[in-house]
Amino acid sequence: MGYYLNLEIGIEWVWGLWLLMFVLAVSFSNTKLSFRLFFGSLSLLFFFVLGVMLIAINKSENNRHYFADLSGANKNFYQLRLIDAPVLKTNAIQCYVSVEKVNDERCYGEAIVYLAKNNKAHGLRYGDVIATYNSFDKIASNKNPNTFDYGAYLALQNIYHQGYLNENTWRKIGNDGNVLYESLLTVQARFKNELISHGLNGKNYEVASALLLGDKTGLEFETRNSFAIAGAMHVLAVSGLHVGIVMLIVSFLFRPIKKTRNGKWIY
Repeated sequence: MGYYLNLEIGIEWVWGLWLLMFVLAVSFSNTKLSFRLFFGSLSLLFFFVLGVMLIAINKSENNRHYFADLSGANKNFYQLRLIDAPVLKTNAIQCYVSVEKVNDERCYGEAIVYLAKNNKAHGLRYGDVIATYNSFDKIASNKNPNTFDYGAYLALQNIYHQGYLNENTWRKIGNDGNVLYESLLTVQARFKNELISHGLNGKNYEVASALLLGDKTGLEFETRNSFAIAGAMHVLAVSGLHVGIVMLIVSFLFRPIKKTRNGKWIY
């Protein structure tokens, strides 16, 4: 909710509210007003304020080391690390990156970069670290009513800037990916290949990948916009149904534990 209301609350408000809760709870503890009801209501308010504060703290643009604040609109030397598998788009290769350095100065924040299609770009994978001399642009929000707002969607993922890299403006300098996450991406890629081998392609493949594998990175803007206009964006989200299916599978696999001596305490 803090994203939509654009609220920014400091830690002093949280501690002040907690102190107010304590004083009022003690003051009204001997009156006709229910102590539980009063303290419970204040507790809800406290955690609401705490949640808004945590959102503000974790918002990239509020960090004093945010890369866009350090670099400005001019071209700079950046060190970027791919935080997900590259996605092949119609006219470019899309990469979600963590911006780690600006002109050799440590920084914070994530962005999207689009690389021109070539052999060098096709060779990139999750965890690769690249150096580039480039600039980043602010992602504008869509002002048209009743259409999918891609800028707002990315803002919810803490991404506010994007860049375009030509072949001669970047080079790979290493790899610093998480082994476990890379293994999961490998498994996901195998399932994607299975979808392709069964004849899915284009938009059908994009939607199937989003629904079955939870990978929405390949969805084109037009596809997202179509779901938004139809009021069906929730279909592409991880819902309680998905969680329930996973829970049923886990429960089935671990059911034998219940028959063990102390199984009732575990299962």
